[in-house]
Amino acid sequence: MMLQFLRTGSRAASPALQLSRGLLANQGLRGTAGFMAGFDESGARHKKIAKTFVGDVARGDKFAALRALSSTASITLGDSDPLDIAELVAQLDGASCTKVISAGSTVAASLNSAHGRGIGFADVAWRGNAINHIRYFPA
Repeated sequence: MMLQFLRTGSRAASPALQLSRGLLANQGLRGTAGFMAGFDESGARHKKIAKTFVGDVARGDKFAALRALSSTASITLGDSDPLDIAELVAQLDGASCTKVISAGSTVAASLNSAHGRGIGFADVAWRGNAINHIRYFPA
């Protein structure tokens, strides 16, 4: 929708102003700020980092996968059972992502591997290109 407004040029000024007034009236300043935060493209960067990590793990490339992790990163099976990178590689041998979504600094991926389906969560640093925490939930 925003691209349509930009393509229309000056003719879009009046409708854009009306929509902006309506947004402020209905959502207030905090709601409008939250809406505007949706234009931030950091989610795409986070998704790319997580997809690359899953690809490295699926190929069995532990060293490349470790490079994507921060120095203090942790990997867990479920919420709390510690898992090392070799065990994660064994779990996700040949895995592929079927769906990847991002909310804030967390990326969720639906995964299919030789061991079955599962869900992976990657907490990615706001700044930089490192993953701070991986949680894997097998089906």
